[in-house]
This record gives sequence, C-alpha cells and structure tokens, in this order.
Amino acid sequence: MKSKTWLFVLSLVAVVALVLSGCAAPQPEAPQPETPKPETPKEPFKIGVTASITGYAAITYGPGSDALGMYFMDLNERGGIDGREVELFIEDDRSEPPRAVSNFKAITEREDVDLLIACVPSALMPGSVAEAERANLPLIIMGCVPKWVFPPDTHPLVYTSLCNCLFDYPTIMSRIVDDYLGGESTKIGLLGMDIPGSRLMTEMYVKLYKDLGHDPIDAYVPAGTTDLTPIALKFKDAGVEYCQFYGPGGLGPVLVKAMYKIGWEGTQLTGWWNPVEFEIETVQGTGEKFLYAGLFTPPQAGIPFHNKYRDICDKYGYKLSSQQDWGWVTGIMVEEILKGVDYPATTDDLLEVMNNLEIDYRPFWGVREYTETDHSGSWSVGRLYMYDDATGKFTAATDWWKTDTLGETIEKVGPEL
Repeated sequence: MKSKTWLFVLSLVAVVALVLSGCAAPQPEAPQPETPKPETPKEPFKIGVTASITGYAAITYGPGSDALGMYFMDLNERGGIDGREVELFIEDDRSEPPRAVSNFKAITEREDVDLLIACVPSALMPGSVAEAERANLPLIIMGCVPKWVFPPDTHPLVYTSLCNCLFDYPTIMSRIVDDYLGGESTKIGLLGMDIPGSRLMTEMYVKLYKDLGHDPIDAYVPAGTTDLTPIALKFKDAGVEYCQFYGPGGLGPVLVKAMYKIGWEGTQLTGWWNPVEFEIETVQGTGEKFLYAGLFTPPQAGIPFHNKYRDICDKYGYKLSSQQDWGWVTGIMVEEILKGVDYPATTDDLLEVMNNLEIDYRPFWGVREYTETDHSGSWSVGRLYMYDDATGKFTAATDWWKTDTLGETIEKVGPEL
C-alpha cells in the first residue's frame, strides 16, 4: 500500500514540474548579425564625344576613339576614380562637319555631361568649338588645333591632348629630318589635303624645309581622293627623293604605292597622323625602308610602355594600333583632370585644374604642362624612326628633339627623355 502511495506522489511531482516548466518565462533569442545594406553606386562623371569613326577620316581618328573607350572601360573595372565611374557617350560624326555639331547638341541636351571631346579632323573643329561655347563646357580636341590654343590668345574652353601642330610639330619634324640627312640638301614632295589644317600644315612644312636649305614641292587633293597617280607623276618628274603626306585619311601609303608603281625609288616620310601598320604593309616584301617622325614611340618599336595597352586591347578584342595612341594619351589626361575635382564638377572647377596641369608621359612621350595661357601642353617632343623591311624592325634614326608651343625654341634632348 505504501509503495503505491509513493508512486502516486512521484507521478504528481512530475506532472507539477511539467506544468511549471511550461509556465516559465521564455528565454530571449540570441542576437542575429545585421545584414549590411548595399552601398548606393556613386553618380558617374559623364563625357560627350564626337568621333570620325566612319567617313574619309576614319582611318586616322577611329582607332583613337576605340582606345578612349577601352581606357575608361578598363579604368571603371578597376574602380573608376575614387569609386566613381567615367561614362562616355560616343557618337559617330561620319567625318561630316554638320554631324559633329548635331552630335554635341544631342549629347548635351540629353545628358548632364562634364566635358566634351572631339576626335575629328580640322574641318569639324569650328562647329565643335561653337557647341562647347553654347554649352559652356571644356572641350578637349584629340588632334591638331590650328587656331584655338595658341598663347597668349588661348580659347578659355578649348584644349588639345596632343599638341597645337601648326608650329610645334612641323618645327620638330623638319629639324629631325634635316638631322637625319646630315644637313645635305634634298628635294621633298609634300602632299596635303585641301582642308584647313592639312593645307596650313603642309604650307608650314614647305617654309620650314626651305629655311633648312631643302627643295620642297607641294600639291593638294580634295578630301576623299583615292587616285594619286597624277601627284605621283608630278613628284617623280620633279625628281623628289623623299615624299610626305600630312592629313587624315591615310593617304601616305596610297601615294607611295602610286609612286612605286611608276618606278620611283625614293623614301617615304611619314608621321604620327598615319597608321604605322599601313606603312609597314606598303613596304612589306619590297625590301624598302620608310622614316617615321613620331610624337610618340610607335607600339611596333617594342618598348614596355605599350605592354599594358596591348593587354587592354586583347581584353576587349582589338588589335594594338599606332593611331590608338591618341586615345591612350587623352584617357590619361582626362583621368588626371577628374582626379583633381569634386563631384559634381562645375566648368569653373574643371578649368581650374586644366589650367594648372602637368602630366608625365615618359618614356612613351614627354612632359605636358597646361597653363591659363597655353592649352596645348607647352612643350612638344619627337624623334625620327626608321623601319627596315629587311629586318622588320624599327630603330631610332635621331635623338629626341623638343620645341615650345610656337616653335620658337628648338633643341636636341638626347637619346632618352
């Protein structure tokens, strides 16, 4: 009897314990870590670009716009500028002046861009400058600027990422050619395109070569000309030993092929405005040589500087071209400018940086200095290279030379910058 009572008591205690445990206060849950909120992407810098991607000037300017696009795609993948991407709005003007104007007008009315870039020949520059004035935006021209960057009457909104080209580059090229020739007088055939920049520059080359004791003969063709046989005959009959084309459209190889076809045995002079790849193809298999007057070291010369850009081209499916140098240089310049301003960047902020800008491009190029009265970079450098079809290589034919914006001071720098 006692054992049954004891079992009953134990059962009652167990039931009471279960009831009490069910009435106990709930224990607080362990704190959970907070999920971090995703950062809001920073607003991008915006740049409007008109470029001659098609049309007669495409050979010269198309690769520059390609390189500009690649430069900022790569920069954005690496985090942009302090986490802020650079967005390009590139429009093809087809090498037509009215379309360059309409491109800038459409871009500036559609997008709140910070600055403008024109990758165009001289015929499209006046309209581009007018649109920059209308929008009150800084304009960087990727190419020769024969009017708007000369000190002391520098246009307040217009800059070049290369050089002014009317005084500085012809001064360098004529001097390095003369240096290569050892001062010996020779007859030089000069071909220009009948557009403002090309004609002015070719006339400048005539004057400079004459001043150095050479015998230049010049000729001009309309934009879009493809048959240069009459010019070739004129130059050959005049006994020219060297021929040179200055202007867009890659007519240098066309001229040389026409001259080889009629039995000419001279040497081509060319420069940074012509694609080196086309010049190489022109002499391939002939055993001929040509002279290349470079603002920049051509990528075929094999300096380590170009390895980075070759990798970027491979990444985005492009072949490295000498004409892309314009785009790389402009990309570097724009990146340096945007690093110096806060966001949003006003025109006054940008001009303050652009008027106090120094960029060191060595060993690929020289040091560029921009001031309030000089928007072309203050000093230009260049040297002469020889390409020999027999070896398939470029070699330096002269030292580097240096001149100021107006070509008033010219001096030999040496083999290294």
